[in-house]
Amino acid sequence: MVCATPTLIYISSRKSRGVKLEFLLPYSPDLNLIEEAFSAIKQWLQRNQEFVDDEFRAEPAYRATDMLLHAVFTMTEHQAQGWFHHSGYM
Repeated sequence: MVCATPTLIYISSRKSRGVKLEFLLPYSPDLNLIEEAFSAIKQWLQRNQEFVDDEFRAEPAYRATDMLLHAVFTMTEHQAQGWFHHSGYM
């Protein structure tokens, strides 16, 4: 006797009602655009380490969120398009 799991029963009930199920691939950082953006932000912070250090030592103290926003706004439309192409979305 084969025992159906609750998941299989649920999937079967959806199929019988005309619902099409599409399963996602396992998580892949290569296909996730935010990973590409995070990488660009980290690279900018590393390349500009002296600037980052100076800003954190400045008075009044610089907020970390301001520094991250500065890094985010250095990203270009060209970079974003490249990430979309690399991930296969375009």
